[in-house]
Amino acid sequence: MTSAMCVYLALFMRFAWMVQPRNYLLLSCHAANKSVQLYPLSRWAAANGYLGDKEPVTDGQTPTAPPVKA
Repeated sequence: MTSAMCVYLALFMRFAWMVQPRNYLLLSCHAANKSVQLYPLSRWAAANGYLGDKEPVTDGQTPTAPPVKA
């Protein structure tokens, strides 16, 4: 749903920019909402291994740090 919302916001940001006279208030609202929507999308991508070389987290477990040697 978040990715669909990002696509929707991108389309309507373009509409707000192209309409004459330009609707800066609508553009700024959609830009703010898109920046907020990208955060959970990036968290989902990181958790599923789409970002970086980390292994995906499975079964709702959190990754653990390696043991500290004294």
